[in-house]
Formats: sequence, structure tokens, C-alpha cells
Amino acid sequence: MTYGHEPAERILLRDLELREICPAARGSGSAMGTSQLDRWKAVYEAVVDWHQGGASLEGQVVADIEARLFGSWDAVQRSILIELFAAYRRLHHPVVTAVDLDPEGGRWTHEETNTKVTVGVQLDVQTDDGWEAVRIKTGRTVTSELEASAFYREGEERVLVDVQLGADDRVSVARPDPDAAERLLVEVARRWDATRDSPRSRVAGLHCYSCDRPARCGQYPVIGGDVGRWTRTIRISKTRLAGLERCQRSSLWPGLYAIPKDEGDDGESTSAGLRSEERRVGEECRSRWWP
Repeated sequence: MTYGHEPAERILLRDLELREICPAARGSGSAMGTSQLDRWKAVYEAVVDWHQGGASLEGQVVADIEARLFGSWDAVQRSILIELFAAYRRLHHPVVTAVDLDPEGGRWTHEETNTKVTVGVQLDVQTDDGWEAVRIKTGRTVTSELEASAFYREGEERVLVDVQLGADDRVSVARPDPDAAERLLVEVARRWDATRDSPRSRVAGLHCYSCDRPARCGQYPVIGGDVGRWTRTIRISKTRLAGLERCQRSSLWPGLYAIPKDEGDDGESTSAGLRSEERRVGEECRSRWWP
């Protein structure tokens, strides 16, 4: 197929397997809340401000950044943001000697299929061991083998590092074998290209349970009626489903606003990812989840 001068389509590995199963997975997702992305943006802005201000650990400097960038968030989200920002400072202040806030990310393009794999990098930091390309992670995702293959192109001297704020850890991404990396990139590009011309039939199945696009499909078996094209939907676990009878908001809001669980949380309590000082308030549904 000839693509002419069309811009290369970006490959998203998390969507590839679903696209191969269900054509409804193409295009944008459903109208789920963007709280997790918004939280990442807020933490990133705080990190940039902190470095631009000299990476000072002085309490007032940090407090000013938190008040300006996190002050308008609700109490639950604000406590999460403050913890993530603190994790970044713990991980980077002892080891970083220089910072580049406008780094170049990774990119690999496959001309035959007019596809590309891009690897976003938030900042470059210099340590005693050399320069690192830092990816700030506030969720559970890590750099995939595909992304590592696209980043470590010929001549790349930086080490790719995942700064996992939720886990309070820094993980260096291993350099893949160059030949194996090229084979993987080409294979994924051709698989992605094959989904462009696959049949348009939609068949509900187990793959629906990991899909974030039920509002585009209409095939997913729902409780209480069919999901229309523009219906706002919330995906929750079976454990949260069992908690609907106790309190709908405590079961639904963690999914809608991407509130992480506490360590050891079995999902049964109404705390829904709140820290210890918030859990006291969360013992009763009406005082925790209702205005």
C-alpha cells in the first residue's frame, strides 16, 4: 500500500492486541475521566518548577510549589500529588548534578507501513555515571520492550530510566540486542498495518473486560440496559461491584478518578486509595463520599 505524504501513524502497543481482536478498538477511547493524566501533568509541572528553582529542599520552596500547583485540587488528589512529588525529590536530589528540561525523545519510523514508535522523555539528568533520559511514571506502566527498542538506536549514549514515583524506585531500562530490536519493531509495525484492513465485525468476548472503549462498541453485556454510543461508562472490578450496595460513590469514584489503592488494601473498605489521615473520614460513606 502506498501512503504518499501522509504523516506516520503512531503505534500504541497497549492497543495492538485489542485492535487485532476487535475493530471497535480503533480510534479514540470512551469518555473516561482523565484524572490520572491530569495528575501526571501536575507532578511534571512541579518537577520542572523545582529544577528551575535550583532543586532546593528548603521547606518553604517546596510548600510554595505545592500550594500553587496542587492547591486547587480536592483533598484526596492533593495528598496523592504531594506524595508523588516528594518521591521524585527523594529519588533525584542525591544523585543529579545537571538537568536538561528540553530533552530529545526516541523515535523509530517504518516507511513500508507508514507507522512510527515514539518514546517520550521528560528530562535528561546527569549523574556520576553519565546522562540519563528520564521518564516520569505516576502509574503502574513501565517502558516496554518495544519502546526500549525504538529509543536505543545507533549512537544513543543516554541510559533510559523509569522513575516510578508510586513505587518510589528508579529502574534503568536495559539495552536490547540491536538485531532483535529491529526485528521486533518491524514485526509490530506489520501487525499494526494488518489491523487497518481487518473485517469490521464486532464480537463480544473475554477481551471486552480489558477494553476502555465500551461506549464506542455497544456489544459489551451491561447491567440495566444497553450502552449507547454516547453513554458515559465507568469500569470497576468485581470487588468494587460488590461494594455498590454499601456506597456507590466509594465504588465508582476510584475508577472514575484513577485513585490508587493503599498498600495492603483488599478493596473492601470505603477508603478507596486514601492515605491514613483520610481513612478516618472514610469509615462512613456519607461523610467520605458525599458533599
